[in-house]
Amino acid sequence: MNTRWNMAFFLFFGLIGAIMLICTVISNVREEKRPIPALIASACALTAFMIICLGLNNPLKILTVLSTPQKGFSGAIIMQVVMIAAGMLIFIKSKAENKAIPIAAFVISILSVYALSKQYMITVRPALNTYILTIIFLALVFQTAWYMYPVTKKRAVYTALGLNIFYGVFLLIFTLRMKIIAPPDHVLDFMNVTFGALAPVYWGAVLCTFIMPLACTIMALRGKTIPKSLNVVSIAGLFSLCLLINQMPIIARGINNRIFMDY
Repeated sequence: MNTRWNMAFFLFFGLIGAIMLICTVISNVREEKRPIPALIASACALTAFMIICLGLNNPLKILTVLSTPQKGFSGAIIMQVVMIAAGMLIFIKSKAENKAIPIAAFVISILSVYALSKQYMITVRPALNTYILTIIFLALVFQTAWYMYPVTKKRAVYTALGLNIFYGVFLLIFTLRMKIIAPPDHVLDFMNVTFGALAPVYWGAVLCTFIMPLACTIMALRGKTIPKSLNVVSIAGLFSLCLLINQMPIIARGINNRIFMDY
């Protein structure tokens, strides 16, 4: 594997921040006042922002990046700044029972996920250059956030089941699409992802984000309790997915000191 670790962690903390903001919406629907998820969302967004700043040779270059919001990478970073402010504001104002707070949290989290996926929509990465990736991220964010709270009532269990199936269907579409796209993605190739060097990461993500949550949800329909450890498993699967998406071609030194991509 040739992982872009800074981008993998940037994506991971960005998605965790979105999950925590969705948690504020869910807690409001269930008539619980838990402002802590908003604070965690702000901390995750700040971590994601700092990862990018520290990864630049000159941290002042972040101003140049922020000055071009129309670009995917710039938009993703700008949304982390928005998430920092939104998380803190929601944390402070949550006790005021303002009905606009869950709406704002919902909208900002969706925009953040969209911006995080948009940065991968480039022609040189055909496997990622699709809104299917956006849908996968959104489905996984909502699914993970839903499991952060006790899923006991029948209505909540059926909602979880719907999220499981919706996520699984689009993950399958995303996987099969790798096999038919032209030109092919030289990194996220179907055989490499499902049976090659990236298979452990891919199947780990599938197991932790789809198979295990689906199995636990089906058990909940039969009266079983969903284990709290599923949250940790889902987050581990989310990280595996971030690793998979942030794979880069291997750079090898070729003839006469010329650099070639080794696919």
